[in-house]
Amino acid sequence: MTEEVKEKFLRAFTSLLEYREKLVENCRLAQKTLCHVKDIEEELEELQQEKEMAAKLVRQAIEENAHRVVDPETWQESYKGYLDRYQQAVEGIDQLERQKKGRKDKNREMERFIKHIEKADETLTDFEEGLWVLIIERVTVLIDGRLMFHFKDGTEVQVHHLEETPFHSIQQKEQVTMQTG
Repeated sequence: MTEEVKEKFLRAFTSLLEYREKLVENCRLAQKTLCHVKDIEEELEELQQEKEMAAKLVRQAIEENAHRVVDPETWQESYKGYLDRYQQAVEGIDQLERQKKGRKDKNREMERFIKHIEKADETLTDFEEGLWVLIIERVTVLIDGRLMFHFKDGTEVQVHHLEETPFHSIQQKEQVTMQTG
């Protein structure tokens, strides 16, 4: 990673800290909206019941076939339907479990981000790779050389060059634009 990218990251992070309270508030709201799992847990319960019912129907169909004379085509059709129903429930459960895990992972990520924002100094003067890994989702290099820092809470901060002027003059060397997600 170049020194320029590190410097721009420090500026982007410092700009976030100017709006610390609002940022934390937005992150908490995002956590409630994006990371809740209650609806998934309710769906999982329904699919678990469906899976159990389909398994019971499969066992009953096998039992019926073993003890009674049934039309093979009719039995096969029913049996296949029960198996399909069971498989759909299993696939639905797997998909919901992945979504649930993703939301819980995102919640932990956002919680770490919030805690770091809450305890961070007003200005970060030295690049910390651990902080970078913790709070940056990705960086986009735009065609004009600007960098768009995408933070894990959804906030995007652009840092780009203005005209070359002394760093401590009235016009800053870099301009920071922030957009919250």
